[in-house]
Amino acid sequence: GSLNTWTRTSSGGLHTLGVQSNGTLWAWGLNDKGQLGNGNTTDQSTPVTPSVGANPIVTIGSNGQSLGSVALLTSTGDLYTWGYNGYGNLGNGNTTNQSTPAVNATSVTGLFFDISNTVQGYISGMFMSKADGLYTTGYNGYGQLGVGDTTQRNSFTKVLLPKDFVVADIGSFFSTYPTQTYLALSTDGRLYAWGYNGQNNITADTTVNCLGPVKITLPLGA
Repeated sequence: GSLNTWTRTSSGGLHTLGVQSNGTLWAWGLNDKGQLGNGNTTDQSTPVTPSVGANPIVTIGSNGQSLGSVALLTSTGDLYTWGYNGYGNLGNGNTTNQSTPAVNATSVTGLFFDISNTVQGYISGMFMSKADGLYTTGYNGYGQLGVGDTTQRNSFTKVLLPKDFVVADIGSFFSTYPTQTYLALSTDGRLYAWGYNGQNNITADTTVNCLGPVKITLPLGA
């Protein structure tokens, strides 16, 4: 029946979340940082239901393994976050772990969650789009936030992309954590990258980390 039909799932490595076809959100697994969103930090072998309101869930993402951070976007543009927050990963203005979902951003048009980054929660890998641009939060030791410096952020901060840059997708790669490099693709085909550049990850001109987005272009004639 419909109760056994799943429409969306996400796993942080040691915990799992899933949305059923009736819209119900379920979570189970490791819960020491409140990543299951049920108001406590007790591990759960039986699924529990975090409270995220009645609006349809558009996107859900989770990562960090034992330091799990979770983000969820509803059809009304409300962005819920909860779980591990040691680096300001949740964008709620502090670094306290949060075991209950809370709306930490509104009027959000898209959620891009780097599910490949499951190492130690150093970077939430959470980017949200709004009408005026792309925003992110969390660890920033190598310029991974693309905000022009290496200062950690506890609240969502605008990425320094061109004003007309509309994000279509975001990806990342790393040689050793947390030396993350991020890439953003626009709806019109432009590609920008920022973050760790110690191995010429972004540009061959220097090995200095790129604290703001750099446009990626092929050599003339390539």
